Amino acid sequence: MTDRITVELFGSHKTLLLPLWARAKESQKPNPLLNDKRALDIINNLDYDFKNLEHHLDLFYQLSQVVRAKHFDDEVREFIKNNPLATIINLGAGLDSSFERVDNGLIQWFDIDVPEVIDLRKKFIPETERNHYISKSIFDKSWHSEIKKTNSSFLFIACGVIPYLKKSLVKNLFISLSNSFPTSELIFDSMSKMFRVLGNITVLTTTGMGSRAFMKWGINNAKNIEKWDPRIKVIDEYQIFSCIELNDMSHKDFIKIKNANKMKGLPMIHIKF
Repeated sequence: MTDRITVELFGSHKTLLLPLWARAKESQKPNPLLNDKRALDIINNLDYDFKNLEHHLDLFYQLSQVVRAKHFDDEVREFIKNNPLATIINLGAGLDSSFERVDNGLIQWFDIDVPEVIDLRKKFIPETERNHYISKSIFDKSWHSEIKKTNSSFLFIACGVIPYLKKSLVKNLFISLSNSFPTSELIFDSMSKMFRVLGNITVLTTTGMGSRAFMKWGINNAKNIEKWDPRIKVIDEYQIFSCIELNDMSHKDFIKIKNANKMKGLPMIHIKF
């Protein structure tokens, strides 16, 4: 590829560049927590000033994105281990390449995002006979029927998506998934209300993402989600930095990670419908 691809995304959709940059940066280390050469290839061929992110985002933020992605990979691998013919649905897929990292050679995988994101995605990550793209909003229920044709065990993942939605939209999404996919599971990351506010100020404002990209929803206790619908059950909730060993960091970054765990600021949440 000789010509760089222009990024024509706005609002929360543009924030897909943040985890992409973090995974690519990690993949350049000698012993990365997560090796994503696809992300490295993409940023090398995008017409975007990633030096701006490098200047404004610290190691704590970069690691939070990488550790989060690693948790998603580990959780999906565990689900596939127990359900080798599973269907995995990646809600708000962005430029994520999880399928390439966790594929067991048998699963069906659907990446769902709005048309402008899928158009960009297709320029870098091709569809395959088992990795399908759906160019629709995650709130467009018409894609439900496409997924249900696979007739298998369903796992939904939403990495870096839910905090950008209003609470009412999150509730409606979860209930619609409960209606269409009973007994399915969903893994997503969230933020406490305080960390959401801090993230909007220290990350989205400083990197020029703008107020249209601000995160809108944070939760301090995942169990409160169960009040939305009796079919929603929280299987697990844990902090992203609580069960991963990290080395070679400054005292300042170590304290940030310690405080993030102590204040329960960055939870991973696993629910079942």
